[in-house]
Amino acid sequence: MIQCDYHVHSYLSFDAFDDLPTIARAAQEKGLNQICVTDHYECTQYNAYEKNRPVSMMRETYLRAVAANKTDVRLLFGVELGCPNHLNELAELAISDGKFDFIIASSHNTRGTGDFYRMDYSEDQTPVFRRYYEELFEILRWGKFDVIGHLNYFERYAVRDGYSLDLRPYLDMAGDLFRQLAKQDKGIELNTAGLFMPVHKTQPDLDFLRLYKDCGGKIITVGSDSHQAAHVGRGMDRARELLLAAGFEYITVFENRTPRFISIK
Repeated sequence: MIQCDYHVHSYLSFDAFDDLPTIARAAQEKGLNQICVTDHYECTQYNAYEKNRPVSMMRETYLRAVAANKTDVRLLFGVELGCPNHLNELAELAISDGKFDFIIASSHNTRGTGDFYRMDYSEDQTPVFRRYYEELFEILRWGKFDVIGHLNYFERYAVRDGYSLDLRPYLDMAGDLFRQLAKQDKGIELNTAGLFMPVHKTQPDLDFLRLYKDCGGKIITVGSDSHQAAHVGRGMDRARELLLAAGFEYITVFENRTPRFISIK
């Protein structure tokens, strides 16, 4: 069993609901032994300043939760930086103030477009999907993160809206990305949220996990992307099956931005 959830949102994210003590209790009930809270810090032009809580508030809330924690679940402090390549000043502010254990860098939209969640999939969006990958390379060049979050995020909502999506044309770009991530000791996340959406898949799926392993990828975290306490730890059994099928015998956890590997065999 995977007992670590490294993508968890609390009420400090604009789209989540529960406080960290409530999430910790739910995590313990599900057999988890550590969770990393990774609230949103958006770095796009789309209402970023209104959506984000000050990092100092995020950390103070986390420290209060740690002090009051009556569970056996270890609490780590992370952040999900949304599109840090768009507004670098916001990303730099976040990481300079945060003292994070773990940083996810995610792309929720490309420049000039809204979140993939709200995109119009009645039109051909292939150019936007390619720009998504091009912008992941920008994030990689920036480099101040630990893993890329929910690769192929757009897949969740394209499939939801009936878009005919074939991910195979993006495998070459993904391979280049994976090789560069490996060279820079960066990793990816296996995000289980899609298992509970119409796409019924993790992001990334098994084909991309195998490619990541073949390209020398080592660092891989697992996260539920939960936005309410009831969803923490969801999909961990399936995540373990996929990781083993892709050739991984471990997952990665972080403390003070330093990776450590835990066996899943």
